[in-house]
Parts: sequence; structure tokens; C-alpha cells
Amino acid sequence: MDLAIRRFLAFERKLQKQQDLKKQYTEFIRQYASLGHMEEVKSPIPEVNFFLPHNCVLKPSSSSTKLRVVFDASVKTSNSISLNDIMLKGSTMQDDLFSILLRFRKHKFAFSAPGKFQHRGQLSTTPDEDLRYYRVKAVTYGTTGAPYLATRCLVELANTSHPLASSAIKDFYVDDVMKGSNNLKEAVKIQDELKTLLQSVGFNLDREVELAVDESTDEGVKTLGLTWNPKLDHFRITTVWNEPTKVTRRTVLSDTSRLFDPLGFVNPAITLDKIFLLELWALKLDWDEAIPMGLHTRWLQFRLELADLNRIRIPRYLETKNATVSLHAFSDASERAYGVVIYLRSINNRGDIKVRLLSSKSSGSSENYHSTKTGIMCSNSYGSSNRSCNKNPQHGHRQHTLLDRFADHLSLDAIQALIVSHLCGKQNFINTRVNKYWRYVNTKHNPADLVSRGARPSELINSKIWFQGPEFLSQPEISWLCEVIKEPKDLLEQKTIRTVLATSAVTDHFIDRIDHRNSFTYLKRIIATVLRAIECFKEKRVGHRFLSVAELEEALTLIIRYMQVKEFKAEIKQLRRERSIDSKNKLTKLTPFLDNNSIITVGGRLQNATIPYTAKHPAILPTSNPFTKLLLLDLHKDNLHIATQALRATARQQF
Repeated sequence: MDLAIRRFLAFERKLQKQQDLKKQYTEFIRQYASLGHMEEVKSPIPEVNFFLPHNCVLKPSSSSTKLRVVFDASVKTSNSISLNDIMLKGSTMQDDLFSILLRFRKHKFAFSAPGKFQHRGQLSTTPDEDLRYYRVKAVTYGTTGAPYLATRCLVELANTSHPLASSAIKDFYVDDVMKGSNNLKEAVKIQDELKTLLQSVGFNLDREVELAVDESTDEGVKTLGLTWNPKLDHFRITTVWNEPTKVTRRTVLSDTSRLFDPLGFVNPAITLDKIFLLELWALKLDWDEAIPMGLHTRWLQFRLELADLNRIRIPRYLETKNATVSLHAFSDASERAYGVVIYLRSINNRGDIKVRLLSSKSSGSSENYHSTKTGIMCSNSYGSSNRSCNKNPQHGHRQHTLLDRFADHLSLDAIQALIVSHLCGKQNFINTRVNKYWRYVNTKHNPADLVSRGARPSELINSKIWFQGPEFLSQPEISWLCEVIKEPKDLLEQKTIRTVLATSAVTDHFIDRIDHRNSFTYLKRIIATVLRAIECFKEKRVGHRFLSVAELEEALTLIIRYMQVKEFKAEIKQLRRERSIDSKNKLTKLTPFLDNNSIITVGGRLQNATIPYTAKHPAILPTSNPFTKLLLLDLHKDNLHIATQALRATARQQF
């Protein structure tokens, strides 16, 4: 509670300096209270409680919620446990973003609308009033279970008597819906049913349906990371860039994270970014250290060109209605990256051919990760795996699938990689990445070449082969120059490679693996810290800042016991059985016995002497053990480099 109050008062001081933000926040709180989603708690406050610290986030570009309250349910309480620690996360109830966006592109008439779901709750006040406490009565943002609870409610709504609305529920991503139909009346009916169904349980769509009609305007709405213009019916990649200051690993990574492209429309430009990151990470610089001048200049120039990505327009509708549809994947790899790009080719009843960029995927590869040929195999695997994401959508008269055929197009390097891999005995690697639909395509007709090598944004804007595919895809298949790849018949005899693994058990004690820096004191403190950590984990508590004398003594006991077990294993075994040690043993003269810590100590006739116990019964140290030497060296230094006789007398007070 105290932490929540301190953080709220700090947040209140921030609001006093930003009156516009304060006005929006106050209105948000009042509206939320008026809806009955929270109730004021009068004194006394319940004994069992959890106060949620909160803040507000302003997002002017949002079309639905300009201001949103953010809660911190991960804050630790006095027992070092947070609310999120004791909540279950729940399973994933909705489709992935990639699948929802692909289904959204198959409808001739489409709409998108964000929902206003109640995920809020707060502790609120004004500067001239006392603090008031509110109990949240709705699912709260920032808690572990919030995403599952919200989406689970939507899934439950799908089991209703509204079939059209129920189908639209499957196209929700969190609280945003992207749905449509190939029939205008049906699209409007889906919208009406969906609004009625959601309103029946207190959910509301934030704005009216957006139907794709042809009007000359370039305004758009932000939808699942993309900007969709419902009038011109195209997608855009919109990114806001801050003014660059000092260029470091941190700022470069921050700028890179702004490039959100779920379908891979601008992947060639992102590939250049990935390659740059690999080069930068290889230098192993600190996060806030300035990068070398050469990379600094390259990054600023590339960052300046990234603004050109906002000019790219990608048609949303794939024109699959009453058409024969096929997917064509092009893959390629270079020494720096590999990837795949997939196009949808549709032929309508009149024989018109349309080719649309569907999606792409790429990955950067470090110098030691794989060879170019291995990268080509992985890029081919990308093509096959992306195909699996497109099996369910329906279109027109073909109800069972969106696809009629799928084909992979490879560069000449890919064919060479296949043959070489056969000769090198990589059959298992190949079997998981080959496809019977492979075709060879020349590099200049392969759009995946842009993915594997990267392209600057200024080059990508005018790239016809990237957005419309190679020219031969727009022509009848009989005129294609691609050849179907067949497995070579005259392969050399493959050599069977058998790998034999030999393992050896590691018998070293953990003390032997500690870097003690030739200091017994340092070794003792490390072991004391380890022992404290073990106890803290067992009891789930936080230890003190400094090591205690008892903890250091326990560490010393552990070291001595380890030294004796290593050197006097047979003697310890005999003493535990309460048997006398062999008379010829060098320890016999010391009349040894095991103390309560299982350490061999010196016996004798000093039991009644008024001296410390360690002086009566000193522990026996093996002379050949290196830790004995370290211990004596530390005693020598701690006692200001005393002479030999004095050192022996000091050591014998305990050993």
C-alpha cells in the first residue's frame, strides 16, 4: 500500500505539470466510475488486499483510446511476492496475427473496428482532496491473466445463435476485429450482428464499420500494426521516428523495434537492418557506447531513408473471388541472410491474371552460423512452413481451400546446394527441406534475391518485381521458362557417416572449479555466499547485505571437510565405524576422532584445559592439499608477515 501511494503521489505531481494530460486522465476516471466498473472502498480497508500502482500512457495516433491507464501488477509486496506471481497465465485462445491478417485480405468488402473492453481499475485523487480507494470490478490491464480472461469471454460468445457474428469472433486479435465478406449485404449484416452480440455483454465496437469503397483520400486507420486505408483499400507501413541523438547499440535497437511488419511487405529493407545489427553486435560494444564512425554514418543514412517506407502502398484485396488460386514461393540465400517471399496468383473466369505479394520472411546469419548452401536449404524450408499458414481461408465457389496449387521457385545456388548436400551425406537435413514442386528460376527473375541481400527503401519503392512478382507469373504457365528440378540420377556413392560420442563423467567438486584468485579468504567468502543463496531459495527469504561470522565459519568447515575427504577418505571411513586407525598410519600419534561436523580433529588430554575448543582439538589439515598452502599464506598476510615459528604457533590455535 505504501509503495502504491508513493508512486501515485509522484504521478500526481506529473499531472500538475501537464494540464492537458490531467484533464484526459480525470475524464477517464470519471467515465470509468460512472460505468460502474469500480467502487469506492470506505474505511476500514480489508486486511487482505493488493494495491495496484498505475500510470497513464498517451497515444495520440490511436483511433480508439488516446489515453490508457497502465497497471503494475508485478510490483513486489512486503513478502517479495507480486499479484502476477500467484496468477495463472492461461492458454492462447485466439489465432496468431499472421493468420488473421491473411484472412482479412481475402474479403472483397472488409471492415475493422477496435473494441472497448473493460480492463481497467485505479486508485485516484485530486491534489486538494484526501486519497480515495477504489475496488476494481473488471478485468485489469497489467495482470497476468487479463489477456486470457478477455479473449476467453470472446470465445464463449462464439457459441451463440448468431452464426455470422460467431464467425467474426474468430477474427479478433485481443480487442480488434478484422472481418469482411465477398458480399456487401452480408458484410453489413455481420457488423450488425457483431455489434448486437457484443453489446449484450457490455462490449462495444468503438467506431462504425469501415467498408472499402473507391474515394480519393489517403487517410488510414491503424489496425494490428498496419495502417489500412478503407477508402482506397490498401495497406501502409507507418513509422514515427524521433530525432537521432547519440547513436549507440541501445538507440539502434530502439529504432529497429519501430519497424513492425507482420506480413513482411518491406522485408528487403528490414534485411539490411538485420545485417547492420549483426555487424554491430559482433563488435561487442557496451549498450551506451558510441559506435564506430563508419557504422554511424551508414546508420544515419539508412535511418533517413526509412521514412520512404511510408510511401509504399500494398493492395489489401487479393481478388480470390471466383478465381483459380495458387501460391508461389521464391527462396534464396546469401552469406549474410536468407529468406522467402510468397505471391498469390489468381485467374478469374475471364482469364485475367493477377499477382499479389502475400508475405515474406527473412533471417540474418552470422559468419559462423551456416554456409550459403545451408542457408538456401533453410530458406526453402521457410517457403514450405509459410504455406501451412494458408490452408483454411475460403473463397468463392471453392469452399475447401484457398489454394489450388503451391510451387517453390529456387535459384541456381539452391539446386547446387541440393546436389552437394547429397554428395556430403546430408540426406536427413535435405529430407526435411525438399519439395516435389521445386522449380529453377534465374536470379534476375527471383524476387527472393532482394530478401537475401537486402534493398534500400528508396530502391524498394520502385521495385516492380517485389510487389508484383516476376513477369512470367503474369503470363500463362505454358510460357514459363522455369524448369522442374529433378533429383540427379548419377549421384556418386554416398558415404555412410557414423558418429560415435564419447562422454566422461565430471567428478570435480564445485570447490575445485571456483576461481579463488589464490586467496583462501576470497574462496571462503564465495562459498559462504553460495550457502546463503541455497538457504534463501529454500526458505524464500532475502539475506542480509553482509556475511555473518557464523556463515564464514560454516564455509570454513565445508572447505576443511572437503580437504579431509579428499586426502583421508579411508581414515574417515574407519572412524565412522568407531574403529581404530592402523598403527602404521601417520595420524595414529594424534589420536584422531570425528567431531560433530565430521571433521578429523586431534585428540589428547586437554579436555579440561581453559582454552578454546579449536586449540584443544585442532582440525587436521593434509600437507599436500593446495588449499592448506593458501590458508597459511592468508594467515601470514593477516598477521603482517610474521616469522615461521610465530606462524606455526598461530596456525596451531585452530589447525
